[in-house]
Amino acid sequence: MFRLKQLSTFLVASLLLSFGQTANVTLNWDITYVQANPDGLFERRVIGINGAWPPPPVTVNFNDTLVINAKNSLDVVTALHSHGLFQNGTGYYDGPVGITQCGIPPGETLTYVSTNTSVMSPPPTLLTLTSHHLSLLYHCISSMQGQYVDGLRTSLVIHAAKEVYTYDEDLTIILSGKLA
Repeated sequence: MFRLKQLSTFLVASLLLSFGQTANVTLNWDITYVQANPDGLFERRVIGINGAWPPPPVTVNFNDTLVINAKNSLDVVTALHSHGLFQNGTGYYDGPVGITQCGIPPGETLTYVSTNTSVMSPPPTLLTLTSHHLSLLYHCISSMQGQYVDGLRTSLVIHAAKEVYTYDEDLTIILSGKLA
């Protein structure tokens, strides 16, 4: 009888722990120039990740920790920025280069760590989310060299711990004002 009680306690504890598990999602990004045809008219130099354009979307789950090891293989300073992540205590990962964030020099690597439980809540005038799950924009923040319009932007999708609605698939569209 005592062993059965121990076993049932262990099983219940294991089950409860499995609901609270989070993952460390680690991405290794080599930020570099690539040739691509963004507008379908002609190839030109754009900024890609790991030799590809468009950069791959970032998908994590609520409570995951996102780690991006960003290597700058460009010939100019660059940095990354995500809209909507609350950078309380990590302002050095946020904002324009030279204002609140140091840029990544050419040839160097910086590791960005985001615990996405710190997603900013929407203002009260907007639809209040039942939990922090949403789609955000990740992009280069060194606008002095035009890096944002040259292609370094992708989505950051944070899936809810439990989806409120059922749907077939996520579709994310990122528009650009300059393709040529």
